[in-house]
Amino acid sequence: MEINLRFTTEFETACDLLYWKPEEVLQAFIDQVSQAKFYSKRKKGREDYATAFILEMSRLNGKRLLPAKKIQEKYFEKWRTKIKQMDEEPNDAKRYKLYSAFFAEWRKEMIMNMSDQDFVIDVIKRKKELGIDQMG
Repeated sequence: MEINLRFTTEFETACDLLYWKPEEVLQAFIDQVSQAKFYSKRKKGREDYATAFILEMSRLNGKRLLPAKKIQEKYFEKWRTKIKQMDEEPNDAKRYKLYSAFFAEWRKEMIMNMSDQDFVIDVIKRKKELGIDQMG
């Protein structure tokens, strides 16, 4: 996947002054994003900042059109009913697995029901990665 980014002067200045390669900073951010970890943890820590940023970005831009709207609505409702059950799991590792499986199921169904011409997600590539049959 090729991604074109334009660094702001402020970002480049911070990287230069703190002596970081921009790709190291971005990779560190990417490595920290995990909705399953974020929601399954009882206490949030600094490793949750990246996920919190993405969630806040989504909240602030809440008027965005979401793909596969009926699927999204189905899973938002499913989440509302399952979150208490998942949060009541006392074992951290099991709680993480519950969230991880839930988000994976949601993602797969959403990708299965998206147009191959989506302009944000490379649906054809994602279907291949997820092992989703292209014909059906």
